[in-house]
Amino acid sequence: MTKEQKAFLSEKHNVSEEVITFLINYQFQFVREQLRLKRNVLLHNFGSFKINRKKIKYLLKRAISDYKNNKINRETLILKFDKLWKLRNGI
Repeated sequence: MTKEQKAFLSEKHNVSEEVITFLINYQFQFVREQLRLKRNVLLHNFGSFKINRKKIKYLLKRAISDYKNNKINRETLILKFDKLWKLRNGI
């Protein structure tokens, strides 16, 4: 959302631009949190979202590839792998 759009909405609804930004970001944070809790999320007019086993497999392979190509260090690899492995086994 552009600054002009935020300014327009803040004037129209008589709230600050920070409130507009918070309300927009809250929606995405909610979806991310629900997916982290391994729940399916239904957004009206947008469809359902759920964790995909193939995507997790791809992300695991990509993390290993990035480590082999020295794009990430060992600690980052371990953190990514732990998070993805827990998601994978929870499906």
